Amino acid sequence: AAPRLHRSPRLAGTHTWQRAYGCDLLEDGTVSGFYRSAYDGRDFFTLDMDTMTFLTWDTVAEVAMRDKMEAERWKNFLEITCIEWLRRYLRSGRDALARKEHPMVRVSGKETQGFLTLRCRVY
Repeated sequence: AAPRLHRSPRLAGTHTWQRAYGCDLLEDGTVSGFYRSAYDGRDFFTLDMDTMTFLTWDTVAEVAMRDKMEAERWKNFLEITCIEWLRRYLRSGRDALARKEHPMVRVSGKETQGFLTLRCRVY
């Protein structure tokens, strides 16, 4: 869930909230995960899965992310649900992951108003 930021008067206007999360499944069965976010391009908070707390870099984040239950929900998601999805994707993509031939790569570019946009496609 997004942090509850709407209560702060300094947050009027349009802002960007980004988050990234993922999980790892090692060959020995060990699992780990990460969850972090940024607000207007700056680090906002990170979940510390060992202490089950959010590490914050902003006073608004500090207030928004005090919820221990939210940390627990994310930990469960990363260690259980995310790993289940990862196993499912690995099973369904096993053939593609085991391929030995090199992929085809095509790079194209387009310049618009002095900006060059490159597109890389891998097949």
